[in-house]
Amino acid sequence: MYGAKSSKFVCAHWVEPLLKEHIFTPSTTDPLKKIDTAIRPRILDVGAIDNQYLQYDWFDAVPIDLNAQHKSVVQADFFDYAHAHIEQHQKKNNKPFDAIVLSLVLNFQGDPRRRGDMLALAADARLLRSGGLVYVALPSASLDNSRYCDEDYLIQVCETLGLKVVERKRSAKLALLAFQQTSGHAASSGFQAYNVASKTFRYTKEMSRAPAKAGDTRNNFAVMLKSSTLAR
Repeated sequence: MYGAKSSKFVCAHWVEPLLKEHIFTPSTTDPLKKIDTAIRPRILDVGAIDNQYLQYDWFDAVPIDLNAQHKSVVQADFFDYAHAHIEQHQKKNNKPFDAIVLSLVLNFQGDPRRRGDMLALAADARLLRSGGLVYVALPSASLDNSRYCDEDYLIQVCETLGLKVVERKRSAKLALLAFQQTSGHAASSGFQAYNVASKTFRYTKEMSRAPAKAGDTRNNFAVMLKSSTLAR
């Protein structure tokens, strides 16, 4: 089981201030008053289990999880949810999110290529608007004790997807990284690596695992960007 409640870390307390700083520009001195619901920020929280955002009334959250434990959480797989959202976006039936939260999720995905695909979907212009935020929280050990990936290499992977780091910090046991989708990346339509029709990914720049570090006690956490020819 993964998500917001798998540790004492309260993801919403990290997400909300950055959302206010980078996404929401209040028209009054009090951002919590007279907010136009038509322009309220919307976030997608992946691996939420429960809904930590009910306390906030100035933005909307769509929490999803494979094992939802609250009635406000949508029980769904991220890949399936993203596919359906992008498919509907292409029909002009919905809008991209302002932020996507991947808190304690990547480390529970066993395939390094699927971790890369998950980040690519989070960065996709049809799922995340230009200038939108992607939050990534990982156990510190996933990066610090990995043979194939450290924090700097993960940031390089994300930069390949058009994501610019806006915050990187550590708690007692977690690495917290926040990225912003750069508007000038790729074509005018924004970053898009996912093909809806074939359910495949095509990367203009692929990234393998970082060179292996020595050490028998290291873990195998890695993130890769590899184009696919068949649906995985």
